[in-house]
Amino acid sequence: MNETAHLEIHRPRILVVDDEENIHQAIRQVLAPEGDRRLVRDGLRSLAATLFATSDLIGGDALYELSFCRQGEAAVAAVAASVESDRRFAMVFLDMRMPPGRDGLWTASRIRELDDMINILIMTAFSDVDPAQIAAEVRPADKLLYLQKPLRPPEIRQFAAALATKWRTETELVTANLQLAAARNRLQQLLDERTAALDMAQSDLREKGELLDQQSAELVESGIAMKVLLKNLASGPEEPPAGRREVDEMLVMNIKELTEPFLERLAATELTAGQRECVEIVRSNLEKIASPAMLRLFSGDTDLTPAELQVANLIRQGKASKDIAELLNLSPRTVEFHRDNIRKKLGITDRRTSLRTVLQSL
Repeated sequence: MNETAHLEIHRPRILVVDDEENIHQAIRQVLAPEGDRRLVRDGLRSLAATLFATSDLIGGDALYELSFCRQGEAAVAAVAASVESDRRFAMVFLDMRMPPGRDGLWTASRIRELDDMINILIMTAFSDVDPAQIAAEVRPADKLLYLQKPLRPPEIRQFAAALATKWRTETELVTANLQLAAARNRLQQLLDERTAALDMAQSDLREKGELLDQQSAELVESGIAMKVLLKNLASGPEEPPAGRREVDEMLVMNIKELTEPFLERLAATELTAGQRECVEIVRSNLEKIASPAMLRLFSGDTDLTPAELQVANLIRQGKASKDIAELLNLSPRTVEFHRDNIRKKLGITDRRTSLRTVLQSL
């Protein structure tokens, strides 16, 4: 876009509505005094841009873009076109009496309906309409002024400068407010989306917490049941009394079928490091509780001695022969003797078969 076109777009637009040609000429002379000389100035500006790569050596163009109408109907049409093209007028110099057409009051009312930002300057030598009536019908009052004819150039120049600047400032403020409102709406939408996502995450955490509490409660109940069973399993004679086998079977079933599945489900959830450590402790303790009962059940079918049961239990826990010897105060050779007897009674003939694996599968 060349500089001349740029200035045409950014000049405040002023509409002059009067049925007298001399008023048009007077306002044109004050606000755009260059007239036909502008064509010469544009030629000089183009030549200067060619020779010196700048056009700033030539003086500025007129400050305003002027449009003229003789009747109110034409003025209303011009304002409607300016709104449609979004090239609005900053102000209008409007005569009150424009025979044979509509008067200034009708014209001002219609213009205000089309454009609520335009400044209207009423020009009249005398009027049949009371100014109070004009102010009541053409609101707002801060965009309506009066200028008494005959017009004086300083007044025309001062009103044009003040009202054009006022219009530009108000227009920029409205634009800034609209942009601010749009940005605020975008931020509010983003905040609503983030809040909804946070609420969903909190709801998910609450559900997981409730599930964890439920599983913990079930685990506590299972622990209470095991304590009752353990109380009934107080140490007695080496040979199990009548009913002991049924108690062992019930204990193993409670641990393997009713407790360990819940531990597995609990371990599969999102636990903290402390919670996961608690689960491992419970699982280890259950293993220690179940091992003697399982071995007692097994000994009924394999005829293991009490000493062999102790050795088998420690093997099942992963203890080496040396460690077992120290724990039971036996010699390593005696421990190996018991290991061989356990293999024979279990029917393990292949030395490559892990005794610990077989015991853990019981």
